Formats: sequence, C-alpha cells, structure tokens
Amino acid sequence: MGLEVYQEAIWVPSTEWIKEKKEWVNDQLKEIGEETLNLLADEAVTARNEKAYAPHSGYLVGAAILCKSEDIYSGGNLEYYAHTLPTSMHIVPNAVHAEEAAIHLAISEGEIQKSDIQFIKAIIVSHPSDSGPCDLCLPRIIEHCDDTLIIDVNENGEIQFVSSLSLLKPKRFSPKDVK
Repeated sequence: MGLEVYQEAIWVPSTEWIKEKKEWVNDQLKEIGEETLNLLADEAVTARNEKAYAPHSGYLVGAAILCKSEDIYSGGNLEYYAHTLPTSMHIVPNAVHAEEAAIHLAISEGEIQKSDIQFIKAIIVSHPSDSGPCDLCLPRIIEHCDDTLIIDVNENGEIQFVSSLSLLKPKRFSPKDVK
C-alpha cells in the first residue's frame, strides 16, 4: 500500500458531527436538570473527600454516577500495596479507581436488574486536574452506556469541563463490536 492510502484514511471529526454531539450534551444537561447535576457534583466531591483512600500518592478522586433508574452511586479511589505473584515478591502500588468503585457499587446494588447493562446516564468525576476519566476507567464506562454525559469538577465542585463519552473517545471499542 502506498502512503496515499494511509493519508486518505485519516479520520477527524466533522464540524457537523461535533455540532451534533454538542447539542446532545446540551440536551442531556437540560433533561437531567440543574438540581440533579448539582447533587451529582456534590456526591462526587463528598466521595473524593470521605471515601477516597490514597495514602501512597495523595491523589484523591471521587466519582458519582447517575443511573437511568435515577439512583446515584458514588465511590472514591482506593490505593493499597500488593505483592506481585507468582514471578516475584515485589511490593507494588495497586488501586481501585473512583469510577470503577461507583460502577461496582451500582451493579452490586442491582442497577443492571433495575435498568439494564447500559445503566449509566451521567458521571461526574472530582479530582485536582481536568483530565476526565482515565483510559482504565473509560472501558468500564463504555461497558455500561452507549454514550453518557461526563463532567469533571475540581475538589471544590467547580466545573472543569462538560463533555460526553463519544466526544472524549469517538472511535471506542465496545461490546457491540463483538456481537
């Protein structure tokens, strides 16, 4: 294959696609409403401040998920040291991410039975930077929604950005790809 084949295959989102996604995000904000969004942001900050346990890095993260059932679940990141086995006995840091903790809580509380496997309607993450969910958390989020509102707030609940899963990861691999 010549270089031109690769160059012709370069994908960037069209202006129209971006406009459609921005409208979708705005529609979601209106549908969920200010009161619920503020409650969700408060839950994420509270999870960061009261549920997160990060004695090794000091980097506290909280997440709150709004489900299709309208229930809210939150979690904080949890760090611990673990021995790596079986090849060595080195002690390495390990963690449960805040988004992962909130998703696990929702599942253990029966959210899949209440809604379905695609139960996430919105997620707010609270942490000191404005990076959004990491690449370990995104697949866990993708597993439980086609698209979702993603909001990042700092440790005081101030909005860093508002986006969506499709805008943050437009060419994502999902369970639909293997069916």
